[in-house]
Amino acid sequence: MVRRRGWLGGVCALVLAVGGVHAEPFAFASRAVTLPDVPEAGYPRFATLPDGTLLLASGQSVRLSRDKGMNWTRRDVQQAVARSVISSTGTRHDLSRENWQPFVVPDGTVMLAYRSRTRGYRKRSGKEFYTSIRVISSRDGGEHFSDEVILAEAVAKDFNGFWEPYLIQIDERTVALYYSDDLNVARVPYQQKIQYVTYDIPTRKWDKRVRTAIDGVPRHSRDGMPSVCRLQGGGFAMVIEAQDYLKINAPAGVVRDCVFVIGLSRSQDGLTWSDPVPVWAPADMTAGHRCAAPFIAALPDGRVVISCMADEGYTGEPGRNETLNCRFEAIASTVPLTLATVLEPTTGGLSKGFAALPPFFPAESRSYQIWNTVYCDGTDLYLAGDYGVNKADGRGNQVLKLVRCPVSVLSSEAGTNLLPNGDFEKGDPFPLQWERANGLTSFFVTVEGHGRVVRMDTSVERRQAMAWDQAFKKDPSLPVPARVPISKAGYDSIGGNEGVMLDSELIDCEPGQNYKLTADIRGAGKPFVWIKGFLKHPRREVYVDGYQTRLEPPSVSAETWTTCSIGFNPTARSPLVSKMKVRLYAYWPNGIYEFDNIRIEKISQAEMDALVKQRSEVH
Repeated sequence: MVRRRGWLGGVCALVLAVGGVHAEPFAFASRAVTLPDVPEAGYPRFATLPDGTLLLASGQSVRLSRDKGMNWTRRDVQQAVARSVISSTGTRHDLSRENWQPFVVPDGTVMLAYRSRTRGYRKRSGKEFYTSIRVISSRDGGEHFSDEVILAEAVAKDFNGFWEPYLIQIDERTVALYYSDDLNVARVPYQQKIQYVTYDIPTRKWDKRVRTAIDGVPRHSRDGMPSVCRLQGGGFAMVIEAQDYLKINAPAGVVRDCVFVIGLSRSQDGLTWSDPVPVWAPADMTAGHRCAAPFIAALPDGRVVISCMADEGYTGEPGRNETLNCRFEAIASTVPLTLATVLEPTTGGLSKGFAALPPFFPAESRSYQIWNTVYCDGTDLYLAGDYGVNKADGRGNQVLKLVRCPVSVLSSEAGTNLLPNGDFEKGDPFPLQWERANGLTSFFVTVEGHGRVVRMDTSVERRQAMAWDQAFKKDPSLPVPARVPISKAGYDSIGGNEGVMLDSELIDCEPGQNYKLTADIRGAGKPFVWIKGFLKHPRREVYVDGYQTRLEPPSVSAETWTTCSIGFNPTARSPLVSKMKVRLYAYWPNGIYEFDNIRIEKISQAEMDALVKQRSEVH
């Protein structure tokens, strides 16, 4: 196809050079919805009932929502648990109950695990400390809880015990409850284990024998706060809060003062676990920063999302309690995580194969974000965390903030090329979903290392090219004519005038959606890849032009392929645009131009902002 060049003027190119095509991990984040605040903060944790009701455990209650977190019905659980206990020494301990973790058994039973320990205990006071892990159950969908069971219990001489329970089903009849234990370890400072007990679903009985899932003692690590998800293709992943994994291996004279890093362990059966690999750490490993309190959730496409509270880069006014100097952060694996995925230990920042998600919560002055969680019910990803403000006299405005991100796009669209046959490989003898090449100015050819590509020759004499274009449209079976010579200057060529084009079929354009266009290009000059947007004419019922932008490579080579991308949003200023297509275009100087791997992907606002920001860096 050939066209006149007059309509090129006045269009601003959006350009970004990138190192290659990669899957977009943030499609769900671009549709994040901020939910109403919940007034009761404190270690938020989610579960889903068999009828689809969302259950949120936080503070001293559970809440039920039948509208995806927009409205909640509160249920108090304190009436179902012991308020105090008398230890074997005769000491009375008023109990503080924390770290509520819900789980729904296949028969509909709702379990709620938590730690129950001496209230108001002061470290190094010399007094007796009571610690336990307990579970209560509900047979009516979280309306009422009862049957408190003690799964681990002890009395310590200081603030050491059992913490942070987590429940997950590991086979057809077994639920595992993992928890942290810093009591039954050699007291080299800050060592801790991940222990577990099991529950038999058919008999509804607990096996209270304590077994070790991950032992931080040999690594001198405080392995705590376990969170587990099921992996695509079988098996499980666990993230833990590990302590200072580099410090013990530091060269003499090198100070390593990192506090917490996120370790990831995997298991085939949920019983035997691999050594954790550090996948997330502060970028500066010597500054005493931390990535703490991790949580993990699996997305429908097999990738995982991990959240944590981090103090590196905290910009609010520091609080008296260093725990309050943190902000919520989340990362996602860029490919599905399986038992076979190779994990590279980080030496600072994110491990290879993970990317940071955009901020989901506001960063008001002096605000903090702690005790975070992520949860996926198969339809939506939920992110939640305690949010407050540091004040001179302590915390203020403490609430639970929640965000919901639909993940329905992931299985079919995230990281997927929305442009059919963008590599031109489908279809014989002609690629499907693309305009036919005419054999004189446009061609589909096979190139080593790229397969089938689009080739354009802009050195064809103009009048011949335009006449052949019309003839070919009427009868594509006509033989291609012999070339007519052009002048030495070459201005009488089609490349010196209208240029050569080839169009894709129309595809849907979603209102408000950000997209990324990527292409591989090489040629004698700078060709364009256009995005053309169309809207339905209100009276004629035909599609008419409503939007256009173009991708222009920052540099080109006739021999070497260049991969480049732009971000675009057809409906940002033209909200009625409902269809779009790609137009490959080459013109001057005369010569050969080639295109391959044309991609359109949905992207988040964060990546869109990054693409726009880097336009000025391209010269």
